Amino acid sequence: MLGHDQVNYVVSGGRTVMSDGVSAKRAPGMAAHLYTGANVGIVQAGAEPLVLIVVYPVAKK
Repeated sequence: MLGHDQVNYVVSGGRTVMSDGVSAKRAPGMAAHLYTGANVGIVQAGAEPLVLIVVYPVAKK
């Protein structure tokens, strides 16, 4: 279960992202918003290495 919101942006490669049982393919230039509390998973799709930029909030102190 994800402890915070996050956005994953695909730089290169392909992937399938799953969030609470829903799957979606993402290609370079696409992003996915994953929300707090979601059950998530990411699977590389294809032979090209998967490169992501992952953005999430700063941890609260």
